[in-house]
Amino acid sequence: MATEARGPWRFGILLAALVFFTLLMPFVAEADIAGRTFVRVGLSVVLLTAIYAVSDKRWVFIVALVLALPTLTVQWATHFIHTPAGSIARLCLSASFFWFTAAVVLAGVLRQREVSADTILGGISVYLLMVLAFTLLHLLVATLQPGAYQVVSAGYSRFGVEDFALALYFSFVTLTTLGYGDITPLSRFAQMLTGVEAMTGQLFVAILIARLVGMHVGQRARD
Repeated sequence: MATEARGPWRFGILLAALVFFTLLMPFVAEADIAGRTFVRVGLSVVLLTAIYAVSDKRWVFIVALVLALPTLTVQWATHFIHTPAGSIARLCLSASFFWFTAAVVLAGVLRQREVSADTILGGISVYLLMVLAFTLLHLLVATLQPGAYQVVSAGYSRFGVEDFALALYFSFVTLTTLGYGDITPLSRFAQMLTGVEAMTGQLFVAILIARLVGMHVGQRARD
């Protein structure tokens, strides 16, 4: 049974959290405790707003909570207790939650029969959620395979589990197929993940635009 919708701007609230977190990342020094705290606070805020965005159906809300609770627990536990296993668990759980959220929001956008501002905001939110999910997967690969990515940038030779801003940047330029070439995937798994992300970005834009145009044409025909 579906629950009562939690407001017409739930996708807008999620997008605001994603944009705010993304825009502030370049100003965060992740090498210190304040920077690592900001990353975890930002991810927690995005996670909570994502639960709100998908809470219009009871079963989705329950699944989101089931995924979110261990994700938040491990995320903050690893902030105080650093272990390789904890880092891997944090990245896996976080990526799983954001992929689930992206799929639910995308399904909600595609199910709508009319194009509204919240529909467009939902589509943009899915794109940024995919960037975030791929960021976590790239960090997971870098953790499991040190040296999987070569970085040609000042102060870096490769990125690791705490280099969130660098992985986020790489995810952005990969999903948009911009590809400056300053970060190169070296291992086979990193190369495969990078290729999948680039293909996903292209397919998502093509499918979403086609769907929005179809919805708009149908809406005008009904009017």
